[in-house]
Amino acid sequence: MQIQQKQIINRLVDLQYERSDYDFKRGSFRVRGETVDVYLAYQDYGLRMMVQDNFLKELYYIDPTTGDKREEGDTKTSVVYPAKHYMADPKNMISTFNQIQKDMAKQVQKFKKEGKHLEAHRIAQRVNYDLEMIQEIGYVNGIENYSRYFDGRNPGDPPYTLLDYYHERYGNDWILIIDESHMTIPQVRGMYNGDQARKETLINFGFRLPAALDNRPYQFDE
Repeated sequence: MQIQQKQIINRLVDLQYERSDYDFKRGSFRVRGETVDVYLAYQDYGLRMMVQDNFLKELYYIDPTTGDKREEGDTKTSVVYPAKHYMADPKNMISTFNQIQKDMAKQVQKFKKEGKHLEAHRIAQRVNYDLEMIQEIGYVNGIENYSRYFDGRNPGDPPYTLLDYYHERYGNDWILIIDESHMTIPQVRGMYNGDQARKETLINFGFRLPAALDNRPYQFDE
């Protein structure tokens, strides 16, 4: 496969892997000569890629502690998933940013009409900082509070979960078993209201946009 080492590095950075040539830990990668080692964020082993003359010559799994090839190490292909759960898709950034900025402007105007100038300043500062970070590195702490925009959901729509995957993959041909249901079900019933109460406080004081309410647990009837 023809590819430059620089392309691999840039793509790993896009996937939120951090370069760390000395502290090799989950979600990081290191570069040694023609070799790029990736400590996969979701596995207990690493992936080694050896590039020579702009060609990927070797690809195999390694022990992250010793750097030795694992017994089942050789592989022809490998999928590297992002190091973090929440990331922004660069293809949708412009339209997504425009909508976030429109909602921010509405919230700022609302606060000013109510005489809450501190809250108006706070939400504008918060959102502008978040958008700048997302634009620069594709991620910011709390990016999940903008998930409705990136998912293309309407206000009030439930978030995507494993249940959506089961319906997509198996239709109605699957069963969900709830362990300790006498404790779990009451907890599930209360999760939505508890989450909404906490988010509403953040919104009222200008720490988050109203869209944060849509980064939520399911309501029980959903």
